[in-house]
Amino acid sequence: MRGLFGAKARPATVTVLEAIASQRWSRERDLGDAVERLAVAVVAAQAEKDGLRGLESLESELLAFRRAVLSSHEVQRALTDSQAPAESKQKLAARLSPEAGAEARLLIDRAVSTPRGLRPEALVERFAERIAARQQRWIAQVTVAKELDAAHRQRLSASLDRYFGRELRLDVVVDPSVVGGIRVQVGDEVVDSTVATRLNDLHRRLAG
Repeated sequence: MRGLFGAKARPATVTVLEAIASQRWSRERDLGDAVERLAVAVVAAQAEKDGLRGLESLESELLAFRRAVLSSHEVQRALTDSQAPAESKQKLAARLSPEAGAEARLLIDRAVSTPRGLRPEALVERFAERIAARQQRWIAQVTVAKELDAAHRQRLSASLDRYFGRELRLDVVVDPSVVGGIRVQVGDEVVDSTVATRLNDLHRRLAG
């Protein structure tokens, strides 16, 4: 990795590539997939500086490009032509997605120039799926026993923003089976203070 990229990439980038290359991989493609996933995560983190809106815009721009490609067989042939230079494919992609921001442009250019065995629109769709998954970090899935009024929802929203350290979008689900209390999930983080959960915990302790 140092020999290939030492003179082309920043030291921090080379360090990350060295760490990835040092791992055991079961298939030849797995290392490239890992680098690709990391690259998408970095681009998403850059877009995320504008909050959830930045991620939503990035996802929308990627999917708009995908739709543009799927709408024309001629475009699909042009982007999969093995004889066409990468620069020409990137210029065509730019004409198809003139509203794309810098982050979307980087991922689209990568998809059309080096799709690594996939069709460019399929790779862009994969990128969009990863961006969509990352957005769950900005959506608070709230489960309560009964509907919240506007004032309660506003207070809860402000409290969760402070707790998680970012502005969240509430997705409130009413489930009478929780009895009372509240369950909140943001990405992989879960805060569960429902009555049903506390009762289940009590039953397990008594049974043990």
